[in-house]
Formats: sequence, C-alpha cells, structure tokens
Amino acid sequence: MAKDNDGLFASNYVAAFMDVLGQQDRLRSFIVMPDTDDPDQREKFLAALKETLGVIVDLHDSCSSFFDAFEKESLRGTVPPDRQKIYENMCKSHIGFQRFSDGIVGFVSLADSVVKCPVKGIFGLLAACGMVCLRGLAGKHPVRAGIELGWGVELRPNELYGAVIPKAYHMESEVAQYPRAAVGDDLVAYLRSFQDAREDGIYTQFNGVLATMCLDLLSVDTDGIVFVDYLGVGFKKHVAAELDSAVVKAAFEFVVDQCVFWGRRRNTKLVSRYLMLRDYFTCRWPLWVPGEELSNKRGGDGL
Repeated sequence: MAKDNDGLFASNYVAAFMDVLGQQDRLRSFIVMPDTDDPDQREKFLAALKETLGVIVDLHDSCSSFFDAFEKESLRGTVPPDRQKIYENMCKSHIGFQRFSDGIVGFVSLADSVVKCPVKGIFGLLAACGMVCLRGLAGKHPVRAGIELGWGVELRPNELYGAVIPKAYHMESEVAQYPRAAVGDDLVAYLRSFQDAREDGIYTQFNGVLATMCLDLLSVDTDGIVFVDYLGVGFKKHVAAELDSAVVKAAFEFVVDQCVFWGRRRNTKLVSRYLMLRDYFTCRWPLWVPGEELSNKRGGDGL
C-alpha cells in the first residue's frame, strides 16, 4: 500500500464490473426529451424509462442485498472468547460498490491494513457475479460481467479510482462477449498464489482455503476464457446449494428463445454467442435437473 501526504491510500483491488445488456438500445430512440405535450410520445418515453430504470434498480438492489447477506452470514456461529477477535478479522470483507449508469462495480481492497482475509471478499464478488448472470437470464434481462485485479484508490467511500476499473470494464465489454462473467489472468494468478503459500499463519491458511473455493467457482470456457461457472459443481456446492432448479429452467428457455430471435434476424454474431450459452446449459443440465430430458429446440430450425 502507498500513502501520500493528503491521506490517499493506493493498493491493489479486485473489481467486478456488471452491466445489463440492451438497455442503451431501449433508450436510443429518445436522444433528447420528447414533446411532453404529445400524449403518444410521452407514453412511449415513460414506458421505456420505467422498463430500463426498473431493471437497473433491481440490479443495484440485488447486489446490495447479496453483499449485506454475505456479510451477515459470515458472522453467524460462536467461537471461544479468546479466538473472537481473530474470527472477526477473518470474517471482514468490506465489499464496496458504486453505480455506473446501467452497470455497477463491486470491489474489495487487498491491503492487509483493511482486511486480514481479502480472499473472502473476492469470493463474495465471484458469487455475486454468478448469481446475477444466472438470474438475469431467468428474468430475461441478461447481464455481462468482468472481474480483474489492479491498483486503485478510494477517493471517498464507495468511490474507487484507478487502473482496476478500466481493467474490469475491459473484461466485461471486450472479453466476456456474451452473458457471462469473465475473470482476468491477474486475479487467477493472485488466487493461485495463496494455494502455493508455505506460511503457517492462520490468516494465510484461511486465505488459502478461500482461494481454493474461489477457484472451484471458475472454469475455462470453450474459447479459452476463464469465467464464473455458475452452473458448475463448485458453484452449486459453495454458493447455490438451495437454488430452485426452476431458475435454471427459466434461464435456459430464455437462451433458446434468443437463439431463435436472433437467428430470424440473421444476426450471426449474437446467434453464435447464444448458441455457446445454450451448449453450456446443455452440458450442465444433468447437475441441476437430473432425470429430466432437455428440450432439443434450437434456433434456426424450420422456415
């Protein structure tokens, strides 16, 4: 961590940039305010505004609720009085988040002076991105995310500045490509460093356990991109053990519908991306809906 005379602290952070797809397209027909004296224009504008705002507010509220629940869940249970302080230090994660138009950034500091077990916050970010992506598909409002490590400075509470923000944005906007949460190489290397640590301290050991859990949430996609495998064995074990399979079914139905929708519009780029997503669901389907045959519908069939 670096500190200057103005009290600004620079350290490494992990940031997750989450973006609801398609929101700008819904508002693009209204570059400026329409004529409010025209009932038809006013009605169309308000309908578009309510739809987009509702989705964004829901994303913000969902992330806020998830992070709050994540913190409280970690403080449950009892420990001997002489270990209470250590336990509290291990449980602290200090996940911050700030809003960016139709997206949101969640972040955690990796500085020892802020938290003793920073990997716990990273686990929370990965879990949140996975759940947001899955529930976004189920709710027919797909979300794309990017997660990476880099330096940052908190100018004010929940106001992060630094290289970590554009790095996370790059992962979301350029690397993820379709509704998934892409994970950067620097973050993966950081998590693996805890697995290789040889120190015996309790915090190092706990970070190592959490790092293994984080890596359990990740997989390498068919295009070589590391992503949050929200339908994988590790995610179900560590995060979504109680998730209703109806959410997975609804998400898959939306993916199949998108294959058909974009296929009819001959949008090769989006068809190929949703076909990759459909194949992903097909591969993981038996884990979530055992014994139930998967629909063979696919985009592009028929005339």
